Amino acid sequence: MSAKENTTLLEPTYWQLTDAERELVNASAPDLDQWTFQMERRDDGMWQFSMPEYKTKNELLVGGTEQIMDDIYRSMSEVKADRYSTMEVTVSRIPLEEETTTLTWLKEDRKNPGSTYWLDEVTGKQAWLSPWLKLCWDPAPELMYIHCEITS
Repeated sequence: MSAKENTTLLEPTYWQLTDAERELVNASAPDLDQWTFQMERRDDGMWQFSMPEYKTKNELLVGGTEQIMDDIYRSMSEVKADRYSTMEVTVSRIPLEEETTTLTWLKEDRKNPGSTYWLDEVTGKQAWLSPWLKLCWDPAPELMYIHCEITS
């Protein structure tokens, strides 16, 4: 293992940073209307993404969001998602030319400051998003437009 690879392993990830360090990482993100993520499904049924440039590695979708991703994958592919399933997901605060679904902001999570609940307009299911969303937009938009493309 090279010295650079060894140093990379020692770097703290997003949730290991202090609040002040996370604020600096968030501030380093450009002000974009849309973000694109490479999502992959794990063996345990959870979906995850990584964005090393923002110290994010294997960030999990939880709180119902993983079930919505399964539903989207199934509706687009007509097969159940498994550990080999991947999607490119674009999340936007402005309407997209092609939308898979829309998330509508519902409320803050009082038990987890910075976390929010959303309604998926296609499945009717509730999604929970962590404060990581602040890296993209702070404050969060009232609507998020989602476009998904199956990559495997």
